[in-house]
Amino acid sequence: MQSASEILIDLRQASKSESALQISLSDDFFTAIGQDEISGGHLAVNILVREQAYECFVVNLSVEGEVTVPCDRCMEALVMPIEAEGDVKVYAGDSDYVTDDDVKTPIGGGYKYDLAWDIFETTLLSLPLQRVHDIEDCNPEMVAMLSREDDEEEDD
Repeated sequence: MQSASEILIDLRQASKSESALQISLSDDFFTAIGQDEISGGHLAVNILVREQAYECFVVNLSVEGEVTVPCDRCMEALVMPIEAEGDVKVYAGDSDYVTDDDVKTPIGGGYKYDLAWDIFETTLLSLPLQRVHDIEDCNPEMVAMLSREDDEEEDD
């Protein structure tokens, strides 16, 4: 059984399939992957693998769902919708031949590749730079404190 922080796929086997692999991820995934940007969420991920040339694969990720991040204004939990796509290039052959920084190689060689970090990055990069609640949904104490600080700066 795979852990929540590991999503191993067999590139060769998946490329022979005519349909996308479908996985669901929840809060455990975000906790186990060891990051602090996203505290939780629920994602549906479709994975389509195509072999472009011998031992060269393109993995298309399609991610939909929602994630929980801190609000940049009040630091309270903010649920944001996610809809993202991304491609990952993977070369399953000898990594000495990889000259392109965008091409990844499976750790330890072979055809099993861990997509966990790629899914996380695709999700994270789809978020807006500024992540805030509507002002009326923010923690009122924090909004009041920020308003006081703004007023004090104007007085200076």
